[in-house]
Order: sequence, then C-alpha cells, then structure tokens
Amino acid sequence: MSLNVMVVDDEPLARNSITTLLAQDADFNLVAEADSVKDALQILQEKQLDLVFLDIRLPDGNGFEIADSCRGQVPLVVFVTAYDQFALKAFEEQGLDYILKPFSRERFFRSLNRAKEQFRLLTTEEKPAPVEAEPEAETEHLMVKDRDRIFFIEPANIEYIEGANYYSLIHTAGKSFMLRESLQSLEERLMRFRFRRVHRSFLINIHCMDYLQKDERGNYQVVLKNKKVLPMGPKYQENLIGRKN
Repeated sequence: MSLNVMVVDDEPLARNSITTLLAQDADFNLVAEADSVKDALQILQEKQLDLVFLDIRLPDGNGFEIADSCRGQVPLVVFVTAYDQFALKAFEEQGLDYILKPFSRERFFRSLNRAKEQFRLLTTEEKPAPVEAEPEAETEHLMVKDRDRIFFIEPANIEYIEGANYYSLIHTAGKSFMLRESLQSLEERLMRFRFRRVHRSFLINIHCMDYLQKDERGNYQVVLKNKKVLPMGPKYQENLIGRKN
C-alpha cells in the first residue's frame, strides 16, 4: 500500500510535525504541502491524492472549502486543528478523523491506521466484487467479468461513474460494477457517448442529468434524473454549464 498525501496548514512548524511523523510510515508518500485554500484547491486538481491532513483556519478561508472538494471516496480527509468546536461540522463533511492540536505521536498513528483500514475496505469484499475490464476498439459497450459471468454494459444504461483510487464504480439503474480501470481512462473511452467529467471523482451521462443547483456555499451541484446529487468541481463548471445551456 502506498497512499499519496497532502498536508495543508499555514503554520510551518505544524506542517513539519505532521510530515516528520508521516516519514516514519512507508505506506504514506508525501506529495504536496499547502498553506492556503487557494494553493490546496489547485493541488487537488493537479495531483492524484489519497489522503489530506487539513487545518481548518487558514489565511484565505477555511478548511471546509477544501474538504467540500474532496467529497466522494477519495481523497480521505483528516482534520488537524486546535479548535474542538468544529468537530461536528468536520464529520458532516465526511472527515475520516479529527485530531486536536497538540497531539501525541500515538494519536497521530492511530489516525494513520484508520486511513489504512479505510482503503482496505475500499478494495475488498465490502465493496461490489471487482470485475476486470476487457479492451475493445469501438467501446459500443463495456464488457466486464464478474466471477463466472460476463456482463455487457451499454453506455446508455450507465447513469454515472465514481472514481475510487485506481478503481471505478459504474452505476446503472439496477446494479453497480467495480472495474479495475481509472476514471480518466473511462472518460476517454466514453466521451463520444456524451459522458462528461463534473468532478475529479465523478463522470456522468449527460442524458441522465436533470438540472444544476447551488449549495449553501454557492457551488454548483449536478442533480440526476434519479435524484442523486453529485458535487461539481470548479474546474468543470464552465464547460458543463455551457453545454447545458
């Protein structure tokens, strides 16, 4: 297991304490540091991250703006802050853990172990059984193997696809299939069937989109015809809104 990590904190000493402890566990790979909301959001768009250690009070905003962009299965978010009053809000944002400063080495490593366990759950039998994607030149359908059966999934029957680390979870009206194929690869294969990326973790079938709405922070969300609500990343808003209008 090798998990890519970003540390977000405006205090250099706080970042250093986290990165020093991370270096003691070979399962974690520090790939980025940020000291502001702006920088962290830019890094989220550019890098494939599995885990984010996130302070809440930052010079140009708060960590919840960053956490909102992490909704979905990955990256996981661990809040690290000196303020206990944000704990409920943190878990409403689907935070994996909430560490209060100052923290002990033992407390930090408990959080690392929790992250490892969560990633094991994402790739074991607790998720739908992984299926292998078969390559085909025209992609008139996705052919996937599930144990002793082969399913032929027509693009028109796919409502949306959720990226989960190096897997993708394909959602149809009646069943979900997990493939060992990246969301980027599926985006390239399905683009001509009017599939569009709306978030770093979500690819949707345009024909299944009902409308767009704004959340309490003014960010757009995609509402599908099945009433499923998906987040929309800032990077994808302009293109999608232009297509819909």
